[in-house]
Amino acid sequence: MSRSRDNKRQQLRNRDDLPGDRPNSLDTTGFYIMMYSPFSPPLVLLLFGLLAAIAAGAAFSASLKDSVNAWMQSGSGFSPADLKRPELLVPYTGICFGVLVFLAAGLEMFGTPRLLAYVVALPLTLFTAWLVWSQLGKLILQLRKGGSRALDLDSL
Repeated sequence: MSRSRDNKRQQLRNRDDLPGDRPNSLDTTGFYIMMYSPFSPPLVLLLFGLLAAIAAGAAFSASLKDSVNAWMQSGSGFSPADLKRPELLVPYTGICFGVLVFLAAGLEMFGTPRLLAYVVALPLTLFTAWLVWSQLGKLILQLRKGGSRALDLDSL
């Protein structure tokens, strides 16, 4: 019994797709286990994606506040078309990129291959980004029609 298990392990180690010098190991049942260190790519990418999304979110927030204040002071009004200016689109794209990397790295940590992780994370990120962007446009229209009182939820 023990000899057949050792033979299976040796066969698995000798296969081309499972070289023995990788930083992974075989457990007692013969399954190939991935072991990540704190500095391995999925964890680093997870942290990078989170930090990139937070930094871009702070830039987007500041740009949006400046744009809304400029629109309110000028009195010319604003429209959802004004949201397509680069000072708002670039940070929003950065948020989306950070979320994409964060989601894909999170999937990779659970053993999903990198390409499949990005194939799954991309539609999720794009769909969520579209929903948030369209909701932001609706909020801008509400601000345009009723001013800041239109967004006051306490009065409802």
